[in-house]
Amino acid sequence: MTGETQEEQPFVRMSKIEKKALRRARSKESRKVKTDKYKQNIKEKKKAMDPEIKKALAAQKRIDQAESKLRLEESLRSGMKVCIDLSFDAEHDERDRASLVKQLSLSYSVLKSAPVPVHLHLTSLVPGSAVHTLLGTQGAENWLVSRTEQSAWEAFPDKSQLVVLSPDSENIIESFDKDKVYMIGGIVDRSVRKAR
Repeated sequence: MTGETQEEQPFVRMSKIEKKALRRARSKESRKVKTDKYKQNIKEKKKAMDPEIKKALAAQKRIDQAESKLRLEESLRSGMKVCIDLSFDAEHDERDRASLVKQLSLSYSVLKSAPVPVHLHLTSLVPGSAVHTLLGTQGAENWLVSRTEQSAWEAFPDKSQLVVLSPDSENIIESFDKDKVYMIGGIVDRSVRKAR
């Protein structure tokens, strides 16, 4: 001990917002550490893997991708039509848009292995819009789906063709008709909103 006294820092009470920010920062750092560790483990396992097994896995992956592409191309030709109406973009905040894009991405992933071919149409998808930009980050320009700037009503002018799906409807669909277009509102919100 040198005889010098360490100056004590005065106790500062943090606001709720500061505490929340600190918890988020710690949580983010913890997730990053876990992710890095996970990625490192995967790399080590790949290095330790038998080269023949690596080749077989790579070949199987190529086969799966080719089958998936063929299935999606068939869906574009003859699949049941499902339309996602993205005209609600302006009403969403950033969080809702991100959630919508994530759900669209998950839906497309499901289509790749769907037992029934589905032709997905994205309507009111305006280049440069927030949803369009976010979809670009998900690689949506490579998706085998139909896209248009037109509204669903313009893209499918025969109104008798359109079946608007809504959680508020009392009607229950017993079967699907290949000649119909099933329209879903691209709405993600925490409260119920009526469709236009």
